[in-house]
Amino acid sequence: IALSIPAQRYCTRWFPGPSTIIPAGIDLLRFQPRTDTRQMQSNGKLTILFVGRLDPRKGIPHLLEAFAAARSRRDDLQLELAGDGPEAEGARRFVEENRVPDVNFVGEVPAEELPTYYQNADIFCTPAYENESFGIVLLEAMAAGLPIVGYANAGYRTVLTGEAQEALAPPGDVDALGRTLERVVRDGDLRTRLAAWSQREVEQFSWQNVGQRIVEFYQEAMVRKRLQEE
Repeated sequence: IALSIPAQRYCTRWFPGPSTIIPAGIDLLRFQPRTDTRQMQSNGKLTILFVGRLDPRKGIPHLLEAFAAARSRRDDLQLELAGDGPEAEGARRFVEENRVPDVNFVGEVPAEELPTYYQNADIFCTPAYENESFGIVLLEAMAAGLPIVGYANAGYRTVLTGEAQEALAPPGDVDALGRTLERVVRDGDLRTRLAAWSQREVEQFSWQNVGQRIVEFYQEAMVRKRLQEE
């Protein structure tokens, strides 16, 4: 079983032969959108959220540049960075040296608190530009009903299909990422449409659906094994 076509291609380098693509699953109820008070938005700012390890391939410097440009043109934005890693120190230094306001370094978030960060955000931004085979954080953001802005790397394109690709920029193009982020920030109708796409499309990744596909895969494998033994 491979999560995606990029993962399938990677695995066949060491495990040649046929494989079946079955994506990861998610607990939709755990990350479902909230309708009660949003604590992080009590200051009236639009919240852009990043969740993940702060390492080079995740594109944190790109996100900070794009946010700094957007924040210089409007004061109703804030950025939440949930995660830790080797890029954290450099990211903090960039924010301090460039005096970028409204950037909150949350650090590593306990699993039980993670859904709240998604539920309190307005836009999810994940500028990973390489070596992504799927993207669990995409499913989490989709389940929370968030519009997603990011780079169109091979793994993300397998999850963010159709109209969701309107908010993807060419991998590594910081200027394009910034323009895309600002367009989604500025256009409320676009955010609503992308959020609706997220909630609609994430249903296929529910554990009910994905789990059934995994069970059927093993059942078919057992049948093939019995036939071979006969």
